[in-house]
Amino acid sequence: MVRQGASLEWSDQREKAARTLQDKLRDGGVVLGVPYFDDERERLFIIETDGGPIALGGVFVQRDENGKERPLRFESRTLNSVERGYIQFRKELLAILHCLRMFRHYVMGRRFILRTNSTAVIGVVNRHQQVDATLSRWIAHIWTYDFVLEKVPTAKNRADGLSRVEWESIDDESLKEAPFVDEFLMEDDDEGLPPAPSCYTASSIATSREDCSGEKEDPYLHDLLTREDEEEGWYGLVEQAVVAAHELAESSRMAERRLNEIEEEPEDPEQDKDVEERFRKDEYDEEYKRIGKVMSSNQLDEFYHEKTKRTFRLRRGHLFVDAKEGLPPLRVVCGKERQLEVIVALHEGLTGGHRGADATYYKVSRLYHWDGLRDMVIKYCKSCEACQKRSSMRLIEPLYPTVLVEPGSTVHLDLITMPPGKDGMKYVFNMRDNMFGYVEAKAIRKKTAKAVADWIEEIYLRYPFIREFVADQGSEFKNEMVRRLMFRLAVRIRFVTPYHPQANAPVERGHMTLKDAISKWCQGDSRNWPSFLRAVVYADNVTVRRTTGYAPITLWYGRYATSPIENLVETWTHEAQRESYSTEELLRLRIRQIKEVDEAIIEATKRMSDSRLSDQTRWNSKRYIKKERLQVGDIVLLHDTSLETQWTKILEARWMGPFRIIREVEGKAYELAEMDDDDDYVLGRGPCAASSSQQSAAMIMV
Repeated sequence: MVRQGASLEWSDQREKAARTLQDKLRDGGVVLGVPYFDDERERLFIIETDGGPIALGGVFVQRDENGKERPLRFESRTLNSVERGYIQFRKELLAILHCLRMFRHYVMGRRFILRTNSTAVIGVVNRHQQVDATLSRWIAHIWTYDFVLEKVPTAKNRADGLSRVEWESIDDESLKEAPFVDEFLMEDDDEGLPPAPSCYTASSIATSREDCSGEKEDPYLHDLLTREDEEEGWYGLVEQAVVAAHELAESSRMAERRLNEIEEEPEDPEQDKDVEERFRKDEYDEEYKRIGKVMSSNQLDEFYHEKTKRTFRLRRGHLFVDAKEGLPPLRVVCGKERQLEVIVALHEGLTGGHRGADATYYKVSRLYHWDGLRDMVIKYCKSCEACQKRSSMRLIEPLYPTVLVEPGSTVHLDLITMPPGKDGMKYVFNMRDNMFGYVEAKAIRKKTAKAVADWIEEIYLRYPFIREFVADQGSEFKNEMVRRLMFRLAVRIRFVTPYHPQANAPVERGHMTLKDAISKWCQGDSRNWPSFLRAVVYADNVTVRRTTGYAPITLWYGRYATSPIENLVETWTHEAQRESYSTEELLRLRIRQIKEVDEAIIEATKRMSDSRLSDQTRWNSKRYIKKERLQVGDIVLLHDTSLETQWTKILEARWMGPFRIIREVEGKAYELAEMDDDDDYVLGRGPCAASSSQQSAAMIMV
């Protein structure tokens, strides 16, 4: 019968099937005859929806007196040619939109259960995710209803059969071109929508569930129930009844006394049932539940609470508290899950936009109220994964100054890449003392493992008091040949954190000094730089350091260096060397020289220690310093510094992850692992920052 002009032969078998279906759909059979509105707790309305290839389906369900779910109404419609091309996710969301529109007379202003078999739809609607303009408009309309979203298996979805038509055998000409489902969202009024069923209005005032066909026997009642005027029609009648009930409320003083006495009174089942109809006590806890019960039992619509110094109001079973002057009352929300739903909606939803904690708190505090609201909003905004991944704030590691032992005990190694010079020289191998900054450097052609190992061996054999080498993670240092050399010399080599040159600061800071000096000597002829390397190193070693007050060569060798100019313009020290001294006098002078050097080393060591401690205090007092060290098991985000130089990725997340710390490695660094699908972390308790890698610092995810 889907084709125009088609005929159908009505046989006895079809007649029998129609009668059987008719009997099943009578009240008392498979379906309910009329809805029951007087129990919003045990007999909530249920809407089940499903989107099919060419049709949408929905079933309006309610539990009967025995608690069994039975259908009240069925709804189905075909999709037009454009809507049939939608992806399944859109069809499922469109089915919800259509069923809410058709069943709105039953559920508007009431809490109900909404069921769908689409996990994606549940995720988007629950988290208020903004997908595109069309879907955002649909979701915004859906959230004008008060519902609890549930997932129903496809096999148990009663709307499944209404949306699945055997469409393979139906050509496009047989399908009527229907209007768009969301067309009503563009209209200014509800013109074209079906009027409210008379059963709905009749059952609201009937004392028993009778068939509504008798309402036409009373013309006045029929006119009252179907009139569209809001002030004189059915809705106006309800509003007048509520106002009349409020006028019978008792005074606030009596309610205050009742609040103090309510816990001492024995429970009355009949009275509790009556109270529950006016106040949804299960949605509240502690003091708010007591206030609501007192107000509902005394039929109060307004109550001033002495303890909190605030005025509470009761409306449609919900508790409200007066806000600041000029603002409407705030809905009281209890229960952490419900409170999180509100914060999610106003932070991540259509009206949220992932703004900061202050902006989100402002939105929430103008609509809702609960104890500890501000702290909860701040904690949630700090734990938002999307916000953390786009955060421009970077926590910095605290400063850990090295312990000073003696000159030469620890030296730092590094390679400087230079422009091509004479004899094919391309690199400078640089060594610098950790304590006083004494420098050794050598130009090399290739940064091979053998060349580096030979130079390290030469350094050690020249200065055998070296106890430890510090180098970066470059392959020229971290290789088997260097490892064997360190084992043979019984000297330790320590590698700094990868891509973290700050850990090799003593030698890294000296690179610029050497490069600037070589550039000034070359005077534009960059190929000549190997010729001036020795002179630059000498000048660096004889220059007095501001931190220690002495030249590095003095503290390294224990004697003062002689400058070439002293041979032309003689100084006191140089003149004294020309005089003839006896052996006894020379020994006395040498003893005094050694003593002065020892004193100089002690003084320089103290000044260097004070300088490093001062730098530590200054650095660690910064605002974004990391207060606590990371622990194994922490969940972290890793900063992607590569985005700073790529303008095409300005919308990419600045932080990658989340990752889990699996172990701590040498150099205060951490080894990270990607999170498994089974891993879970709690928003509000999760990650801050890790240590380093090419993506720089990590941040513990909150």
